[in-house]
Amino acid sequence: MNIAFPDINMLVILPLIVIFGSALALLLIDLFFIPAGNKKITGYLALAGLLFTGLAGVPLWGMEESSFSGMVVVDTFALTLNVIFIIIAAITIIISLDYLPRQGIEQGEFYPLILFATGSFVLLAQSTNLILIFLGIELLSITLYVLTGFAYPRLSSEEAAMKYLLLGAFAAGFFVYGIALIYGETMTVDLNQIRLYLTELESSSTAAVPGPTLLLIGGALVLIAFSFKIALVPFHMWTPDVYEGAPTPVTAFMSVGTKGAALAALIRIVTIALPTVQDAWVPVLAVLAAATMIVGNVGAVAQTNVKRMLAYSSVGHAGYIVLGVVAMSAHGIEAFLFYLLAYSLTNLGAFAVIIVLEQRGESAWSLDDFSGLGQRQPMLAVAMALFMLSLAGVPPTAGYLGKFFVFAAAWESGLGWLVLIGVITSAIAIFFYLRIIVRMFMHEPVRDVQPALHRSITWTIAVAAGAVLLFGFMPNLFIDLAQRSVIALGG
Repeated sequence: MNIAFPDINMLVILPLIVIFGSALALLLIDLFFIPAGNKKITGYLALAGLLFTGLAGVPLWGMEESSFSGMVVVDTFALTLNVIFIIIAAITIIISLDYLPRQGIEQGEFYPLILFATGSFVLLAQSTNLILIFLGIELLSITLYVLTGFAYPRLSSEEAAMKYLLLGAFAAGFFVYGIALIYGETMTVDLNQIRLYLTELESSSTAAVPGPTLLLIGGALVLIAFSFKIALVPFHMWTPDVYEGAPTPVTAFMSVGTKGAALAALIRIVTIALPTVQDAWVPVLAVLAAATMIVGNVGAVAQTNVKRMLAYSSVGHAGYIVLGVVAMSAHGIEAFLFYLLAYSLTNLGAFAVIIVLEQRGESAWSLDDFSGLGQRQPMLAVAMALFMLSLAGVPPTAGYLGKFFVFAAAWESGLGWLVLIGVITSAIAIFFYLRIIVRMFMHEPVRDVQPALHRSITWTIAVAAGAVLLFGFMPNLFIDLAQRSVIALGG
C-alpha cells in the first residue's frame, strides 16, 4: 500500500515549535529545579521563551509558504500578529511577577500556561484548516479555564472558571457541528478547497443546482462559536463575571489576546473560504457588531466597579474591531491590525494600573479607590488618564487612530449606518472613561490605598503609555507593516 505523506516544511511551524517547546520545557524545569518560594525565575524563563519565539520568526519575514498539505501557512499577516501576541504575553508575564506572590497565588505553572495560550494564538493566526482552527481554539480554551480559576481558593475565581468552562463547552459544540455541516456540503475542511467549491458552484449555478445551504448553516454555527470567544452580543453574557472573577493579569490577557486570535482565524475563513458568499455573512456580522457596540458601552455606564466596567468596555471594543472584518477590504484588515495593537497596549496598561492598586485580600476596583490618585501618585494617575483617553478614542492617542481607521474602512465599504452607531457609542463611552479621570484629579481620597509600585510594573506602565502616544503621533511605524500583511492575504 502506498501511503501519501504530506509535504512538510518545518520552517513554517518554527515559531510554534519554539513556543510550545519552551512551554513544555518550562513545566519540567519548574517542577524539578525551581524552588517553591522563587517562582519569579520561571516567569523570567517564560520571557526568554517568548524572546526566542520572536527570533524564530525573523528568518521567515517575506516568506509565503505552507506546510502539512496547506493546513498551516506563514506569511506577513501571521508574523505581524505573532509579534502582537508576543508583546501581549510578555506584558502579562511582567505584570504578574509581583501580583501573584502579593495575592498569595504564586504557582510555577502559571507561566507555562501563558506560553501555551500564546502558542494557541500563533496557531490560530497560521491555520487554514477548520480542524486545526478548532484544535487551536480548544487548546486556548483549556488553558484559559485553568488560568481563570487560578486564584484558588477565592470563590469568585472558581465561579468564573466554572461559568467559562460550561459556556465554552457549549460554544465548542456549535463549532464542531458547524464544521460537520460544512464538510457535509463541500467534502473538505480546507479553506482553499471550500473557496474552490463555492467558485465552481457559482459558475455552474442553474435552477436545478441547489445553493450551499448546509455550508451557510454550518458557517452560522461557526460564527456563533467565534462570537462567544470575541464576546459579541448576545454571546457576551459570560464576559463581566469571568473578567471580574479571574486574576487581573489573566483578565488583561484574555481581553486582548483572545479577541485578536479568534478574529485572526475568522479573517482567514472569510477572506480565503467565503468571499463569494459575503452577501450572506456580512449583514449578520454587521448587526452583531452594532449590537455589541451599543450593549457594551451602555452596560459600562452603569458600572461602579472599574474592573467590571473595563469588561463591558472590552465588549464594546470587540464591536469596533469587528468593523475591520465587516468592511471586507484591504483597509479593513489594516485597520484591524492597528486597532488590535493600539487596544492591546492601552488595555494592558489600564489593567496594570489596577494591579498596582490591588492589595492582598481585597480588591481596589471601586471608583472610590481612584479618588485623589492624582494627589497620591501623580504619574500613575497621568498614565491611567492617558489609557482612558485612548480607550475613549481621544486624539492624539493610538486609540483615536484605531477608531478612525476602522470607521474609515467601514465607510468606504458603504456601511455608513454602522459608522454612525460607532460614533454615537464612542460618545457614550467618553462619559465613563472621563469619570475615572475626574475621580483621580478632582476628588479627594475616600480611603487610603497604597499602590504596590515595583520596578518591573512601573516600567511596563511607562512603556505602554509611551507606545500609546508614539503610535498616536507616528502610526506609519506600524501601518506599513499592516499593508504588507494585507498583501500577504491577497488583498
